[in-house]
Amino acid sequence: MRPRHFALVLATACGVHGSIPAGEKLSLTIGPDGGQLSLASGAVLTVPPNALATPTLLTLEVQPVGVATPGVTPLGAVYHASPDGTHFALPVTLSLPIPAGVTGALAIFMRSPGASRFAVLATKAQGAAAITSTTHFTEFVLGSPAGLPAFTTAAALPDATVGERYVEPLGANGAAPLQWDLPAGESLAPGLALDGIAGQLNGTPTQAGTFAFFLEVSDARGVAQQVFTLTVARAADPVPSLASIAPTVAPPGADVTLALTGTGFADDSQVAFDGALVTTQFVSATTLNAALPAAMMLAGMHQLTVESPAPGGGRSEPATLVVGAAPGPPTSVMATPGDGSAAVSWTAPADTGGLPIASYTVTVYPGSATTMATNIVTTITGLTNGTAYVFHVVATNAAGDSASASSGPVTPHKP
Repeated sequence: MRPRHFALVLATACGVHGSIPAGEKLSLTIGPDGGQLSLASGAVLTVPPNALATPTLLTLEVQPVGVATPGVTPLGAVYHASPDGTHFALPVTLSLPIPAGVTGALAIFMRSPGASRFAVLATKAQGAAAITSTTHFTEFVLGSPAGLPAFTTAAALPDATVGERYVEPLGANGAAPLQWDLPAGESLAPGLALDGIAGQLNGTPTQAGTFAFFLEVSDARGVAQQVFTLTVARAADPVPSLASIAPTVAPPGADVTLALTGTGFADDSQVAFDGALVTTQFVSATTLNAALPAAMMLAGMHQLTVESPAPGGGRSEPATLVVGAAPGPPTSVMATPGDGSAAVSWTAPADTGGLPIASYTVTVYPGSATTMATNIVTTITGLTNGTAYVFHVVATNAAGDSASASSGPVTPHKP
């Protein structure tokens, strides 16, 4: 097994003056909006927005002199960031002051989570401070990298896309052969793997998001670590196609849950009701549920579409939802007999169900022959003189049919 020394890049500095008091401590609750802890000694911990999902009490303090730091000779105070093991969704920035008189290459070392050893982190110098990134809370201290390997790959990796093949070579300075590893407790974006011999990330991402993780590179002299971030974009949504809705008729002034079926639905698809987006539940690529509030359910004919955002996506063809009720029955049905015919008239329903009357159906008894009418009067022909007939009239709108209303019996006859 190779001896494991840990180092990386580098600071040369003018130092800060004075000693750093052991026990200096600051605690602050930081949440999803991010925040910063700054000690008087110059140490600064910066948490970016969205690195924490919930408000968390964080502490940064100077450890007592003499704290053991296996694998590194401290070139300054040891800092403890707690709670130990806190893991961030995005890298946080740690800036440590460089003591006066310290020159040459420097690096920040981190006690590896769950281990006693200290591992070096990629470090840059900025004035009298050494700056690094981490996704874990533990102990940190300045030390000398002593010429160990160093990453040359930028911390922000090129973006990937869900469902598309991703291959990204990694680079480092060091003595061949180099070995690449994923430290214990770290995980890559789902669908990706690390080729430890070739030194590359490869695979097909299966989940969108921004992922932060440590990688290690080692040669015969030791090991270096660095935090990397990778943004995986959503795959392009297909164009949605809407086949049907259920129900197709709904009552006015009531909350309604609508089931929409079709193809090409995505988890970010939304249903639009007359162009206004409504609360949408993704069930599957072929099913969505939409919550239609009572305030939107006004009597009439309404258009529903499914909309999926870019990349890809688009708008489906519309489906029609009828909001209203079947009409009440016509009234005052009257029939006047003629020669082999009868003139039938009626009064339109007082209750139209909130929708226009589309048509009327007149049924003749006996015989069950029907005649369609759009006005409130029609003439029925083909009747037999001397036979008594009754006429039943039904009104129809987009929501359905009314109950029937009947005339009294009439008997056609020759004049």
